[in-house]
Amino acid sequence: MCAANQLGPYYDVWGLRHDLWNPSDCWNNNELLTSVLGELNARKVSISSKMIHLNPSQAPIKVQSAFGGLALYRRNILKGQSYSETLVNGKEVCDHVDLNLRLSSFGYKLIINPKMINRITFPNLRSLLSAPRQSLVWLILALRVKIQVYLSRTRLPSHGFWNLSTD
Repeated sequence: MCAANQLGPYYDVWGLRHDLWNPSDCWNNNELLTSVLGELNARKVSISSKMIHLNPSQAPIKVQSAFGGLALYRRNILKGQSYSETLVNGKEVCDHVDLNLRLSSFGYKLIINPKMINRITFPNLRSLLSAPRQSLVWLILALRVKIQVYLSRTRLPSHGFWNLSTD
């Protein structure tokens, strides 16, 4: 399985399982830490701190589970597998985690491919301005493509401001 990355912080930490980065359910951790640290600090420790920037030039990251908005699976490894919401001790478990942990236990390789960008995630102007230069280049290129696609699908009026002919 190959999961996507985003330009900006990796946002899908609920579906992420990695031995060091995010070994357990972030929302469960958030709930446990809220009584000790308060709501804001619990959220920072259990969720926000895990939303890190993955440089698109770095090597793939081996995980036990990930999604990130897009995951590619080989069809043959999904035979006989189910993909559904699961409850553990009465609490919802991310559907991606349930499937991916089973696949991982069967020995299948699961990775996040930092080069496979499916989204630009900049939650605020400060993160945009502090993002690595390479991310800003990708952002500019992505916006340029979006503008070109929009302009190619939009018919501009042939009068007034848009009329650039010299006749």
